[in-house]
Amino acid sequence: MAKKKIHVGNLRAESGVAYDFTEISGNLVIPEGIEATFANLKTVGGDVTVYGSAKLDAPALKTVGGYVHVSGSAKLDAPALKTVGGYVHVSGSAKLDAPALKTVGGYVHVSGSANIPKDVKSNDPKAREAAQKALDSDLARDGLTLDDGILAHVVRRRGPVTVIRRIGKTTNEYVVTDGTHKAHGGTLAEARADLRVKQGARDTSAFKAWKLKTEVTKEDMIVAYRAITGACGAGVRAFLEGKSIPAKITVAKTIELTKGQYGSGEFQKFFGREASA
Repeated sequence: MAKKKIHVGNLRAESGVAYDFTEISGNLVIPEGIEATFANLKTVGGDVTVYGSAKLDAPALKTVGGYVHVSGSAKLDAPALKTVGGYVHVSGSAKLDAPALKTVGGYVHVSGSANIPKDVKSNDPKAREAAQKALDSDLARDGLTLDDGILAHVVRRRGPVTVIRRIGKTTNEYVVTDGTHKAHGGTLAEARADLRVKQGARDTSAFKAWKLKTEVTKEDMIVAYRAITGACGAGVRAFLEGKSIPAKITVAKTIELTKGQYGSGEFQKFFGREASA
């Protein structure tokens, strides 16, 4: 059995590099012209994107927390893949080999070639819940947890409170749950305060007039995203780390940037009448 090796954050594969990670906390991207093999990779916390003429061979990959997107003439071989938390999109002349796939949290759209079971569960709350449970189970076997896009070691659990330490960090944080919602905080009080935000009725009336082209400040967009999705402050901060977000941003660009993240489907659905146009 391969020794556990974790890549923190997103990974964009490069030519000629041998990768032996078992887990990637963020997104995995295989760009145009790159052929990559991740022989020991089991879990990707974010998205898996393979495009152009790229190829990804991931024989041990079981769980993807975000979406799987294979486009152009790209090919993804993932014979052990069972669970995808977001959507599965295969387009162009791309190929996806995932015969063991059971659960997809988003929709399944195939215009290319895909070897996936016809009865795969997809695009309903129960499927998304099952996907999350499968992801949680995969991570728990290695003493890890992934909530609101934050991959972390489990230090200890006691009832509804979990003490965690983010991958790559040295300080502990808290996660609290009421059985339905979860929230992070640097202290237990902060986590409980954020949980109350998620539990409470969120006023989204101020954002109903927004269109896809509506442009607001980054701070206002964060307020809107949290109100619409219930995302906790720690999760939003983790998503923003290392990213260059413009001072002003449109709804359409926010939908693009947050695909596969906590609440992204709910956020897009809020603007669904235009988003589907």
